[in-house]
Amino acid sequence: MHHHRLYDPFSPSTTTWFPGFVVVVCLVAIAISISALLRSRKNEEHEKHIRSAYITINLGMSYHDVAQILGSEGMLQSEDALQKQYIWYVGARSPRRHTAPMNIVHRTAPAYIRCTFEYDKLIRKEQCGL
Repeated sequence: MHHHRLYDPFSPSTTTWFPGFVVVVCLVAIAISISALLRSRKNEEHEKHIRSAYITINLGMSYHDVAQILGSEGMLQSEDALQKQYIWYVGARSPRRHTAPMNIVHRTAPAYIRCTFEYDKLIRKEQCGL
């Protein structure tokens, strides 16, 4: 009586696809890490730009001036009859709405610039994490 081995993990038929699979996985991993590197480099550039932009913002500027220097519109945080407060989030560390609360995003507090305007004149500028 001899046994038919139904499944032999080392028979050629099952191993031929495996190296190809490994190569694909490696290529994907490399592609992902390269794009992550480029993205972080871009974010660093962006943060550097924002940092130097922050220095050039002067009190007395209008919201329009500040938005132009920072290259984007700010998010209106609060306003009353006299004052409006805008916030600009910076780079990779801007808070993401869809991430789980205990995520990395919360460990690295978002870097931001907060500007307070009175009658469209900048009266206070603050930065956090720049």
